[in-house]
Amino acid sequence: MPYQPELSGDSLFWNITKGKIDILPYLIDRINDTTKTNASVPNFGGVYTIGDICVRAIEEIIRDFPTINLIETDKSLLMEKAYGIYWGYVSDFKNRLEFQKRVRVWYEENKHNLVWQVDDKLYAVSDEENGETKKRPAGGYYIVKKNP
Repeated sequence: MPYQPELSGDSLFWNITKGKIDILPYLIDRINDTTKTNASVPNFGGVYTIGDICVRAIEEIIRDFPTINLIETDKSLLMEKAYGIYWGYVSDFKNRLEFQKRVRVWYEENKHNLVWQVDDKLYAVSDEENGETKKRPAGGYYIVKKNP
């Protein structure tokens, strides 16, 4: 799983992101998959499940995907708990199913407003000084077009 620097992580993860918008329905379908992987979760402990990896891939494909807002609508809690709110929420399987449902609804409501943004910047692949840099394997990402 990518963490820091930006393009770290397994090449399989980055190959998934090349699927762009076409792969999103499949990723959403797998959010409820709690099969554990060998990828550890930095700062929160535990390991990523297949479903968690799907969520991270969605976040990479859609840059402004509102993961946390689909879990918690109380803005004061969002500021207090930050990304830890995700791990606490999806650890309960019924919450994970609810989150999957919310993601599906969000996607259906927003898929026609997703706009591709080319990203030709170079990103670090490792922590090494003067280490390797690469472009995003998908060549960019989507953002949600804001309606005036």
